[in-house]
Amino acid sequence: MTRPPSRCAALFFALALGAPVQGQAAPICDLQPAASWYTTITAGVYRLLFDDESGPGPEGVELPPHGFAFVTNTDSFRISGPSGTCWASPEVGIVTMPVFMGNGRYLYIPTYSGGDAYLFVVDAATCKTIWQSPDMEGGDVTRTPYGFFLPGVGQVLVKPNCLPRLKAP
Repeated sequence: MTRPPSRCAALFFALALGAPVQGQAAPICDLQPAASWYTTITAGVYRLLFDDESGPGPEGVELPPHGFAFVTNTDSFRISGPSGTCWASPEVGIVTMPVFMGNGRYLYIPTYSGGDAYLFVVDAATCKTIWQSPDMEGGDVTRTPYGFFLPGVGQVLVKPNCLPRLKAP
């Protein structure tokens, strides 16, 4: 059975433009950079809060003048969203920019503490750590067309569902 030429042309253009086609997997995860302003990082409908405005929690924040690192006195921060506010895991440490939001759900958060640096993936709605990279060796996380490059670790591919996978060497 053959398809009519007009249907083949429509399928070709849909694939060329990256549009999902019925019966095929969706294109790569939609990773959007977050914005920062003083003690808040905004990613979609979520805000990462590094202040002590909500009562119990961090007593204060150190924010360098350049605004690329966010430090709390308790090594944790809050994530505020439509369902409320929760505390991120203390292992996330010092958050550095850029932070990315995947499909409006997963936060890709570069961090460091002492000589250790990691990329964390946190479920923004629950504050649960979904994934942690191996320790990076110097340098910054770099965004690539298919995910991220981590110095000393290699390529992290982001699957269409926005979950990461370390690319085999």
